[in-house]
Amino acid sequence: AVKPTQSISLMLPLSGNLARVGRAVRDGFIAALMAEELNTDLHIFDSATHSPIELIRLARNVSADVLVGPLLKLNVDAFAAFAAASETPTLLLNYLPSDKDIGAPAINLLQLGTAIEDEAATLAAHMQTNQHERVMVVYNNSAWANKALNTFRKAWPYPVHTANFSTIKQLTNAVGSTMGVAASTARKTRIAALLDEPVEFLPRARQDLDAILALTTGFESAALVPALQFHFADHLPVYATSQSLRDNKSPTGFAATELPALVQPDVAEQALIDAFNLNQSPLVDLYALGLAAFQMATWAPVLTESSSWREHFIRHSPIGTLRIGSTGRLSRTLTVTTVSDQQSERSSAGIIGSE
Repeated sequence: AVKPTQSISLMLPLSGNLARVGRAVRDGFIAALMAEELNTDLHIFDSATHSPIELIRLARNVSADVLVGPLLKLNVDAFAAFAAASETPTLLLNYLPSDKDIGAPAINLLQLGTAIEDEAATLAAHMQTNQHERVMVVYNNSAWANKALNTFRKAWPYPVHTANFSTIKQLTNAVGSTMGVAASTARKTRIAALLDEPVEFLPRARQDLDAILALTTGFESAALVPALQFHFADHLPVYATSQSLRDNKSPTGFAATELPALVQPDVAEQALIDAFNLNQSPLVDLYALGLAAFQMATWAPVLTESSSWREHFIRHSPIGTLRIGSTGRLSRTLTVTTVSDQQSERSSAGIIGSE
């Protein structure tokens, strides 16, 4: 058993532009702490008003056994060097740049976050389990979609066909182009011009695709459904990330990665969902991150003692099944759930390992 952590220092942005974000993580963290009924002292500091060195001093003043935070990437990068020197077990709530060489990251640093890359890796594993090979990826021009696409490409052993769009208006054309329907229509136009008379014509779509990966928002996913119908691709299974589930236009029938806390909540998670109406909240990932951060904070002292623990560590958490890499970065495998007509009736298709 893990011995109880006596004192935790939690550092989050609680003022300024990102206060809502920090408060969501804080509320999730406190909910998990209360559910465990541990006799742990929690000291909360505002990372928006203190420098990294000040945060370390504040944590030292309250004799914190574990440091949790900061949340924002900029703060995490600056904080990590001070935290490494302090040797106190530290759970960073964002990731250090993978190319950043602070030696090997110190043994006392763990990195937890809700990266979209984990969702792409989960889907790649899940889609291979379902024996798909030829996949069309429909993606918008956002930073998250590009990150997800890069991760999926690396994990996918077969060719990937892409349909990229910037605006909803371009979505149908992008799908038509990749499905080969645009080329089919162009051939018809050329033949009609050669013969100088109209041609009886049915456009044809390519028949070689097995599945579609939609790196789209809920709003874009709703527009994707008729675009696929129009271009004869509506028989193909569609996979998506949790981004498709976040603005109340969840596309029925899509198989999407989702937080286990929303698919199969335990008592503490359900209480948090009800208290903050999280089924409708765009900040749900941050509340869930707070829940998971408390769990990992209680494990941090053991996990930062020696690396032998890390290799075998697997933990089912509100944000996914967690494993620790050699650098202390926690990766997560999410639940893949099929979106039903009633969003409230989320049917789980099980947790699929991403390794």
